[in-house]
Amino acid sequence: MNARRFLLPGIIMLAACSPDGEHRTAAHRMSWKHPERAIISGHSLTDGAYPDQLALIMAGPSDRLQVDAHNIAGSTIATRMERGLKAQLSRPGGRYDIMLVTEQHTLLGNIVWSDTIGQLRQAQDAFITGNPDGRSFLFTSWLAIDDLTDPGRWIAVEEAMAPLWRCAASRVNRSLASDGRKDRLEVIPTAAGLAWLVRQATGPEGVPGLTMPSTAETLRQLFTDDVHPTPVASWFVALLTHAFISSRPAPTHRPTSVSIKLDLRLRDLARQFVQLEKNASSATPEQCRDHLIHTALPIYLAYQRDTQWQKDGKRAAYAKWIRHSIEWSIKFRLSDPLSSDLPL
Repeated sequence: MNARRFLLPGIIMLAACSPDGEHRTAAHRMSWKHPERAIISGHSLTDGAYPDQLALIMAGPSDRLQVDAHNIAGSTIATRMERGLKAQLSRPGGRYDIMLVTEQHTLLGNIVWSDTIGQLRQAQDAFITGNPDGRSFLFTSWLAIDDLTDPGRWIAVEEAMAPLWRCAASRVNRSLASDGRKDRLEVIPTAAGLAWLVRQATGPEGVPGLTMPSTAETLRQLFTDDVHPTPVASWFVALLTHAFISSRPAPTHRPTSVSIKLDLRLRDLARQFVQLEKNASSATPEQCRDHLIHTALPIYLAYQRDTQWQKDGKRAAYAKWIRHSIEWSIKFRLSDPLSSDLPL
């Protein structure tokens, strides 16, 4: 486990609108004037430069906020809950005001095998036990890019997966509402944001300071390999995180790894993406189920077949694809964990 601590200044929070459209009360918003502690629970995609850059973008003149990074490489939420997260969130005197939590980037597989929805609810319960007025966020993780010379298919799979992260949060929120609770799990669509940034950077107009002569060179500005973000990409993710958490304009300071001109351009692009996301309508449980079965599932499984599963050989990859296509299609039709309203 990689556990680190950072200091963040206090921030005034946005009025929270959960994925199911419920707003927080004015009294709750007032409690967010001076948060003191936050926790990031994730893996290698929430590690690296991201925690430091998040601290930088949240920086202000006073009211500093401590942030603990609870990152375990390659981990699921279930693994982190077993390895200290649950106790850390709910322990006496361990009060956190903000929780950022993410699942492994293979979301559908973890919904099936690792009880993502139930684990999110357990993390939410532990977090709110520690602080009934806390705010929690689901940070969305992205898959590895299959082809650095042509990221079109990766962009398509991330666009297909984006609604499912929101549907996962909405499922948790419906369970909270049915229990008469006011707390909600919000979403920071970082995976969709990175895919959108890659589309802009590799498109006809490009992004000055980011777009290179070739697509592969451009992606090397954003990823150290096929999935982990460079400091430039992490800064864009930090800008998105700030926009979805704080009502204050982002401060002007920047990491030394990002030039002044590129920083300004990334801020403009982050504002554009956030506006697109905030204008998007939320999906009903029925729409979540329809999108999962008819759109996301076939795109996701075909992508995994041609990327991650190839390590076992082409024949094994196709056999796994056929098996999961049949089994998961039946499973999600009979008992879809995203659209169900059964107690968690």
